[in-house]
Amino acid sequence: MIVTMSLMFPLAGLAGPASLVGYYFINYNIALKFDKDPVPFGLGLTLLPMIFYPILAFGNTKYKDIKVSPYGPVS
Repeated sequence: MIVTMSLMFPLAGLAGPASLVGYYFINYNIALKFDKDPVPFGLGLTLLPMIFYPILAFGNTKYKDIKVSPYGPVS
């Protein structure tokens, strides 16, 4: 998925790595909602989703209904 997104962005005239930024922001907010450290866990969800999503699914983490920024890690 990451590879296809990075190949699709240049077709639209954007830089390929720019696709990772939006994908990372989504995973950053998911990590916040599940009360994980957002930077390393967000990177894990972005780069190794087949490992980190099952950690959320089968672990003992609880979902927290907190307000997160729609723009990613913005203070």
